[in-house]
Amino acid sequence: MEINKYSSVIRSLVIDDNFTAWASAKDKMLFCSNLADLQNEHPIVREIVSGALNQIFSRKAEYRGDNAL
Repeated sequence: MEINKYSSVIRSLVIDDNFTAWASAKDKMLFCSNLADLQNEHPIVREIVSGALNQIFSRKAEYRGDNAL
């Protein structure tokens, strides 16, 4: 697995606009999966990257005090 490639993808996606959209999404994992847009990657890679994005956004929400999310 190309760690640097996926790390770069995650860093580029964890921005305030995407966080705001994530916060209002009903299915947060689906949102992260669509945001990552890694259709040509192995399903496990897509799941890992999507899960990482979801976890980062979730922690950002906790940090900001958005516990209702």
